[in-house]
Amino acid sequence: MWYLGVTGLPWCDVAALIGGQRLIIRRIERDEETIRAMLERAEKFWRDHVLARIPPPPSNAREAEKVWPRDSGESLEADEQLLAAYNAAREARARVLEAERDYEAAIERIKLALGERSVLTLNGRPIATWRAAAPREVIDYQAVIREAAVSPEIIAKHTKIQPGVRRFVLKEVR
Repeated sequence: MWYLGVTGLPWCDVAALIGGQRLIIRRIERDEETIRAMLERAEKFWRDHVLARIPPPPSNAREAEKVWPRDSGESLEADEQLLAAYNAAREARARVLEAERDYEAAIERIKLALGERSVLTLNGRPIATWRAAAPREVIDYQAVIREAAVSPEIIAKHTKIQPGVRRFVLKEVR
């Protein structure tokens, strides 16, 4: 609709490849009401956020982490909606923990059965592998510092303090 509004065209054809194999083409007719609503929202966003130089409020957790990388130390009393979200999060976490325990138990059974073998197959086709990763080089920087008798000033010059990240923790309610 946005492109139809911008171009002034009465319709457009949209093509999509479903599952990478089936081509479908749908004709989209211009809808003035939708175009008008989209333009109103775009104008409001431009006026309230771009021209006013005020970022919009975050709409998801990833955006919230960027907008508020540090906490204020203040508290927020839970209302019914936040309490429901808290309870849903606790219940979901319990299901995840149970699923992780089940997963680990199943993986353990497979590893014990594989022993030193690398591949689990079904009808000759691999369904799981348990292989060693390629060796990699690791530098023991502490040993290098000790052996090279590097001065503490050089270490201090190249040491940076990184800000901590906010960590979300669900607490038990008693």
